[in-house]
Amino acid sequence: MSFDLSLGASDTITGLSTAQVDKLDVFDILNAYDPLSHAISDFLRITDNGTHSFLSVDSNGGGNSFTQIAQLSGVTNLAASATATESELDALIANGTLLV
Repeated sequence: MSFDLSLGASDTITGLSTAQVDKLDVFDILNAYDPLSHAISDFLRITDNGTHSFLSVDSNGGGNSFTQIAQLSGVTNLAASATATESELDALIANGTLLV
């Protein structure tokens, strides 16, 4: 699944499975992200409310202006706590779930 911020809406994604190597492609909306000099957590946030997870982006990497772009319906296993850590986001990139 890829995203377009210009649409101004949040998508609802059902059936996302890391075991099946489903992918969330945010490459096109993270044009300022450089993995060699930036922390991915300044650009991406995954939160979990116990029922669903939510993917939000801060496209300029300021880490202070996140916009929700997707609800991952029924997905609660992407982070150990309510918000994914830098290392958990890095792991999602390494296993191919997040394409940056």
